[in-house]
Amino acid sequence: MQNRTSENGKLGALQEALRMAAAEPREQARNLELFRRVAEQIREGDPKVKFLDQELADQGVIDEPVRALIERVDQCFDQLVQSPDPFVWTEAALVRSPLWRKLRRLAGKALRKIHG
Repeated sequence: MQNRTSENGKLGALQEALRMAAAEPREQARNLELFRRVAEQIREGDPKVKFLDQELADQGVIDEPVRALIERVDQCFDQLVQSPDPFVWTEAALVRSPLWRKLRRLAGKALRKIHG
């Protein structure tokens, strides 16, 4: 029972992260500081920031096509994290950047696949 609850919590955390990534720019702007903090944690190699897609796939909670799509979301966010341009972390970039648009599209697609 504990393991299933833990899996549900991890899936919920993954879904919430995908919802934030798929949100419209105006909503993402309200969470821009959180995006910046997560990016900084990723850059620093913080072990608390990890992607749950492989773990959930290994446990059979999500299937391989969903995991592969989430990996593409992760890669897109990694491109934002690695960008030397501070503009990518501005409200204007949320609207204008093709990378942010791609992130929203991929995250939305992943959410739809999870929900069937």
